[in-house]
Amino acid sequence: MKKITLLLLLFVTSQFSFAQQVVVQDFETLPSFTFAGFEGLASASIEADPEVGGTRMNNLRLVSQSSGNPWQGAEIIQQDIRLKLTTDKTVSIDVYATQEFTMLAKVEVGGAGPNSAASQSYTTPNAWQTLTFTFTQGLDNTGTADGSYQKLVFFPNWKATNDGFNSHGNFTVYVDNVTSEAAPILPEPSPATAAPTPPNRPAADVKSIFSDAYAPIAEFNYLGVDNTPLNDNTYNTSWCGATTTLVQVEGNNTNKITGLGCEGISFLSGRFNAAGFTNFHMDIWTATAGLQKN
Repeated sequence: MKKITLLLLLFVTSQFSFAQQVVVQDFETLPSFTFAGFEGLASASIEADPEVGGTRMNNLRLVSQSSGNPWQGAEIIQQDIRLKLTTDKTVSIDVYATQEFTMLAKVEVGGAGPNSAASQSYTTPNAWQTLTFTFTQGLDNTGTADGSYQKLVFFPNWKATNDGFNSHGNFTVYVDNVTSEAAPILPEPSPATAAPTPPNRPAADVKSIFSDAYAPIAEFNYLGVDNTPLNDNTYNTSWCGATTTLVQVEGNNTNKITGLGCEGISFLSGRFNAAGFTNFHMDIWTATAGLQKN
């Protein structure tokens, strides 16, 4: 019997929740979040309190510039705690800026629930002001928040009329003390034991894509870059939204797939005629039951 072998590991995350509002991010501990500017924002950085004699320590600083896109902004991605917006859909942040402006805040991905956006106006230049966003407005073609969110995005050039973005200007915004109900980001569940060793079959009867038991049909990477040779032989295809990485389970090489919707394997090298093969073998572990299609 000829078989094509493949070993995969699928992960599904779970979570539970707290019950009251807390400061979910104060920007004091960098491993608890990542951040980045986008669409022409001059810079996003972690800086000290801009107020003379201020005691707020670290803050996220956004520098808007007229040469960037109107929808320039910055995002933070929580690594330890999600923003829980199910019953209480409000998020408060402290803001200090060099001019009046209206900020659009958006919660995205990292948990169940639709993307959602809300706005608030800052009116006290060169002083701290607390802005409270209620994620029931559904601005910028989003919905009402209902879930736990890992990403929070700030857009400093939003119109106060809530119908789009302003002509962008040159000014600086500081953000501190993101406050909401919280849901911890729990460690991903993982298998306690490695996948079983495939049966010992004649090499001529096996075409192995991923298995330490047999020689692979080709060398595969995990980069998946479009329009390059890297995307011809990869476990991490760019045309599916999941991410595949190599992990060890009891010392056994295993492919871990996260962000499921779909994932594929692309190979140009090692292509073969499978007409004479009768079986496809794949070992799968997942934390929750589901239907797999091949």
